[in-house]
Amino acid sequence: MLEVPEGTRFVPAEQTRAFLESVGNAHDVSIMGMIIPQNFYMDPDWMVVIRWNDLGFVDESRFKNLSDQQVIRSIKKTVTAQNKIRQKTGLPALYLKNLLLSPRCDTATHSAEYATDWTIEGLDREGVLFSRYFMGRSGIISFNFVGITRPLDAIYPIINPISQRFSYLTGHNYTDFDPAHDRRASFPHEIVFPSWQKTAGCMLVVAVLSWLKRRRNKKSL
Repeated sequence: MLEVPEGTRFVPAEQTRAFLESVGNAHDVSIMGMIIPQNFYMDPDWMVVIRWNDLGFVDESRFKNLSDQQVIRSIKKTVTAQNKIRQKTGLPALYLKNLLLSPRCDTATHSAEYATDWTIEGLDREGVLFSRYFMGRSGIISFNFVGITRPLDAIYPIINPISQRFSYLTGHNYTDFDPAHDRRASFPHEIVFPSWQKTAGCMLVVAVLSWLKRRRNKKSL
């Protein structure tokens, strides 16, 4: 269950997938929709893509063993392979610049988050991806902030009102897990942060946001 904060609007899954695919992203059935500011078409600055990964139960203790080096290696390995495909299709290459926020877990809310910033080939603006995950009984829902690079202190006021309005339905919470009957997730480091496999696709949106903003600014001159 999700309440949409004032000043934003929810874009349904089908429309979100169509938009992301139109800018070079692969079809992604995990996308549940996105939240954008009400003035998005006047000032396209950010979006929060929502994904549901039906992976089984993920024990939050797995986060304790993750290091920054593991995160960086995993992301770079994935993006290097994706860049080869992207370049063959004429799409810009993407490069991890920094790990802005090391993976951290909140055991009170059974959530985790991390953030990275990126450079995009041929674009003079950098992008940021901030992902927050909520572990449930049978999978993970993630809120993925994508936008033009800004400090973390400027991202929290956007993503907090969105993610804090989310809650699992009764019987689907992390604490409802039944080890005798429920499925557990496997491949811990890939499962813990499923958006690793989607990062390059998300960051293409930054290029589109930058282009839309430039076009809007030119029209207003």
